Amino acid sequence: MNAVCPGSIVTARAISSTRLAGWTDLEAGLAARTRGIPAARHGSVAEVAATISFLCSDAAGYITGQSLYIDGGGLPRPAKPG
Repeated sequence: MNAVCPGSIVTARAISSTRLAGWTDLEAGLAARTRGIPAARHGSVAEVAATISFLCSDAAGYITGQSLYIDGGGLPRPAKPG
């Protein structure tokens, strides 16, 4: 079993939470949220869907037990044992 771990993806919820955080200028609010993302942008729903599609394809048949972070390098990773 594999897992897909999306980071900051532009969705209706991301837009709503940016507005709820007090940003009246949506673009400025989203830009402020990108500061912690090394790729300097938010991901898209299409990028998450493409990753899931790949994992469901025969091309990913030998990938097992993995967590794929789709986050532009922004999410903290679990500590490795040892």
